[in-house]
Amino acid sequence: MAFTAPYLSGRPAMALFCEMATITKRIMFLVGILFACVSVVQAGWPQGHQRKKALLSPGLIHLPKENKTFVLGGRIRLDATTTEYIDDVAMIDLNQIVTSNDISAQAVSVAPFKLPEASYRHSTFVIDNGKGAYDAWIFAPGNTSEIWRIFDLQNQATIAPQPVKEKVFAFFPAYISSSDPRPSNSDTYFFGNTTANGQEISTIGNDTLWRFNKQGLSRVTYNSQMRPPGRGWSSMVQSGSSLVLTGSGPIGNDIWMFSTISWTWSQRGANLTVDRADHAMVSYDGPDNSRFVIVVGGSSGSIIEYFDAVDTSKDAIAGTLTGDGTSTLLGASSVFLHDSHLFIVGGLVNADGDGQLLSIIKITPTRIANGFALNFAWVPTYTPAGVLTNTNTTMPPIVEKTKGIEPGTIVGHHWCSGGHTSPGCGHTFCSSQQVWS
Repeated sequence: MAFTAPYLSGRPAMALFCEMATITKRIMFLVGILFACVSVVQAGWPQGHQRKKALLSPGLIHLPKENKTFVLGGRIRLDATTTEYIDDVAMIDLNQIVTSNDISAQAVSVAPFKLPEASYRHSTFVIDNGKGAYDAWIFAPGNTSEIWRIFDLQNQATIAPQPVKEKVFAFFPAYISSSDPRPSNSDTYFFGNTTANGQEISTIGNDTLWRFNKQGLSRVTYNSQMRPPGRGWSSMVQSGSSLVLTGSGPIGNDIWMFSTISWTWSQRGANLTVDRADHAMVSYDGPDNSRFVIVVGGSSGSIIEYFDAVDTSKDAIAGTLTGDGTSTLLGASSVFLHDSHLFIVGGLVNADGDGQLLSIIKITPTRIANGFALNFAWVPTYTPAGVLTNTNTTMPPIVEKTKGIEPGTIVGHHWCSGGHTSPGCGHTFCSSQQVWS
């Protein structure tokens, strides 16, 4: 409202002061409402991820103690011959209900930083500096020879290039699609290389194992002559003290393990159930010290399978998926494990190029005669243990409108506390310290 001289004239100073203070409070209240509305509108996936085409192979950084995951960049498949790289970064808040394939999901928001360069298929690792402070390192093998470091990932989130000892362009290597915080001497690995047509051998050779840590990139020297045949489009995961490499290559379904203690390769006696390429894997810690590697996508046949990471003589098992979800997953997905749920970010679901943004599979172990079997079910939402839906609990407003959860349902149990790995937990869920064998 406009204040004019006639309006002010003759009014007591204290009365004017009180009236103006009241008006100021009302304005501040309206501004607060405006900011609240803006924050609600901004919830959801970044614009780059919202494109109505397939999102391919974004990088992932998972912070299990913070119940948060960062989704880094990715590639958008516009049509059979045209793709576009993106530099957007999304944050998934796993303290909230997470909904599948919802571009407006309240649990997802735009990160306060973007990647320095649009890129995808990132190798990443994270160091936990304590008190919620994390530093992250990112390398995109097929897009750039730069290493980027994010300082204080959750707070300041400043990002800067880092020195590179050896410039590496490795197209479509096997890599670990999601990283979790580790001790200060942490590192991650990627294996192999290929040219874009998947046939020719690149200039650096396609049977090289690369180590990526704070010192940069370096080739790993093996202590034996045995090694996997060169390959690209394969997948790798760390399970205990071993790196597990599967798929693609001349055989298509072989399984290799590399010991980070003895620096030697060994081949697993039993292979995958089907040939796979451009798939993804996670390591899952089950009950009674059991451990499995779960393999997702990269095949026109079974979407999911798993094998025993401890007893290497056991055959891999084709998983059966219940629930409402895609019947095929051809590849280009990134995956992370949280609270016995497998989150699949991006990926092609059919040969026509249709994709998905985010889908969720619940994992349930059951005891059988010679150990444990894993059961898999598509679920439309992930509900954390802190969000109860019984009649005695008031849910936060941000999830009141979520549908599909029946009153009285208790879901999303957290199996891990005190720094010990518990049944069905997987090694990424310790709340007081990182378990990393």
